[in-house]
Amino acid sequence: MNPSLILLLRLLRQQGQARWSAPYLSRRADLPMSTLRRSLVALEDAGLVTKQPPDAPHWHAELTPRGAELLEALQGLAGLPDALRL
Repeated sequence: MNPSLILLLRLLRQQGQARWSAPYLSRRADLPMSTLRRSLVALEDAGLVTKQPPDAPHWHAELTPRGAELLEALQGLAGLPDALRL
C-alpha cells in the first residue's frame, strides 16, 4: 500500500470526532490538494473512508470500520517505516 494512503488513514483516525476540512488534511499530510483528493477517492472506492456529507461541496472524510481494521493489521508489519507506524 502506498505510504501516503497509510498516512491519510492514520490522520483520519487521529481526527476522532473532529471534522477536518480537506485543506487542513492536505496540510497535515503535506500533500497537494489534487493528490489528497485522488487518494481519498481511492480509499473511498476501497471502502476504507467515507465522505460526509457524500455529495456536499464542503465535506470531510471519515475512517470506516474496514479502514480501522486495516490500520490494526498494518500496525505489526515488519519493515514499515517508523514514520508510518501506528
